[in-house]
Amino acid sequence: MFEVKDVSLSFNEVSILEHINIQFEQGKIHAIIGGNGAGKSSLMKVLDGQYDYQTGKLYKDGVEVKDFHQDIAFVTQEVDEALFQDLTVYDNLTRYDMTKGFFYRKKRKKEIQALLKHWQVEVDVDALVSTLSLSKKQLLLIILAILQNKQLLILDEPTASLSHYEVSRFFKELKQLKQHISIVFISHRIQELLQISDEITVLSKGSIVSSKTTSQWDFEQLSELITEGIAHIHENASFKTNEKAIDIYVNQNHLKDIRITANKGEIVGIAGLVGSGKTTIADYIFNHFKGTPAYVPEERHKHGLVLDHDINDNVQWINPSLFTNKQKEVKNTKHLSTQVALKYRDVHQQVRTLSGGNQQKVVILRGLNKNANLFIFDEPTIGIDIGAKRDVFKLIHGLAKSGKTVLYLSSDFTEIKQITDKVYVLNKGQVVNVHETNLVSESTLLYEASGGLSDAI
Repeated sequence: MFEVKDVSLSFNEVSILEHINIQFEQGKIHAIIGGNGAGKSSLMKVLDGQYDYQTGKLYKDGVEVKDFHQDIAFVTQEVDEALFQDLTVYDNLTRYDMTKGFFYRKKRKKEIQALLKHWQVEVDVDALVSTLSLSKKQLLLIILAILQNKQLLILDEPTASLSHYEVSRFFKELKQLKQHISIVFISHRIQELLQISDEITVLSKGSIVSSKTTSQWDFEQLSELITEGIAHIHENASFKTNEKAIDIYVNQNHLKDIRITANKGEIVGIAGLVGSGKTTIADYIFNHFKGTPAYVPEERHKHGLVLDHDINDNVQWINPSLFTNKQKEVKNTKHLSTQVALKYRDVHQQVRTLSGGNQQKVVILRGLNKNANLFIFDEPTIGIDIGAKRDVFKLIHGLAKSGKTVLYLSSDFTEIKQITDKVYVLNKGQVVNVHETNLVSESTLLYEASGGLSDAI
């Protein structure tokens, strides 16, 4: 048994976790759920030894330990980062196997292929991971964690990219696996937690709000508790006009019969949990919109910025002219930077040296520079502080006020409530409902995005 007793964590006098008491027992799947910033990731990093807690103690089978690092196998949300894309399936799944030799490798390949067949993952062991679908990569990561034979398995949003059938197959394996180890299951998908877990703990603002056996919970109780029972009413002024700006229909791949419409000056939300298809929709609209779109992607480091180049280069990157006036570009970048309250020393400063919030603003500046009439924001406040978030919200309102159309995609339903005029609710590639934002509560959004409505509209 793994036990956490009265653990507290703080950074720079800011409390992150407060007096956490929780147990993870062999034979049980312990679900942990909570909104953004609840402390789920911080708690897992404490267990793994990545964060040094200030007070409290950790115990393994009654013996005090510093952390559980040697006993933990992780399945993280960042699937592509957790796997070596340029290595084969076999090399990824045997990365912790130190045994060498031609005959051993040949034998082990057959065993791995049989294991993949057991999990119904139809891939060749010699295939490069980069060629696989996201769902197959997710399953590989799960299999890799199980192969490590650790005593504490932590699953962070493991079903985000899996189909209903794959989830069912995965849960069947988990029910057998839990007889031998302790399992922590972190997810926003309430229905799945109620189906697979034995205990559910709700975190909010670094504290345990409630912890009970799964049979004592129902969907509505969990949904209401996570959103703290608050129906945040949209109080911001609307700048929506009667002139239509977007009318896009998509029915391909994982997106099923979706139509998104928006007017000039309107801020339209697309609310969905991890794996709902938000980013796929954002990509599709960006590539098919007939006007001039600007895209602020979720992974700004990977898709939105060239970190080793300076601010001016990143802002002016799309300039198609072979002959550019550098002085004019710099002057324009400086002028635009005042509109977003960018904090920087010089426009030739490397973007890598900026804070997360200011990096986000540089991506937005690129859209302003090309005079875009549609701005697509995909999880724009991830990794930025409260002050930067306020600046982003102010900027979005400014865009809408000037007649721009804004799409705001997020799994943070508080933000959706605060910033949008209308919201589409997404679940596994389908729009399940559309609301006027001022008429819907956070708990309703969470209920629908988690699968509370099974039929798409």
